[in-house]
Amino acid sequence: MLIFSSLCSVEKGVELDCNWVEFGDIRYHIQASLKSPHLLLLSVSLPTPPPEIVFFGGLPLGAIEAVKVAYGPVIQILDPPKDGFNLTVKLNFIKFPLDEGLVSLF
Repeated sequence: MLIFSSLCSVEKGVELDCNWVEFGDIRYHIQASLKSPHLLLLSVSLPTPPPEIVFFGGLPLGAIEAVKVAYGPVIQILDPPKDGFNLTVKLNFIKFPLDEGLVSLF
């Protein structure tokens, strides 16, 4: 009950801070705050690539440009990324295009 009441209390600013590892040692870190429910920080850490793969700044060559093209104004790429991660992005859900088939959670 205490956790539920904390989650429902926006003014307390309950934080979401979650880490997980996916197959192939890809690590994720996600952070969100009820004080800014429209913003989410997502950090990704990739395993060390084989020597034949070209990495630039910890990411495959062209990855930053691909993320920008795919997500456009919805994200902001943070430079430098959070410590221990190759990429950190700030997602702004207010900037997501409206879709009549989706119900807004905010």
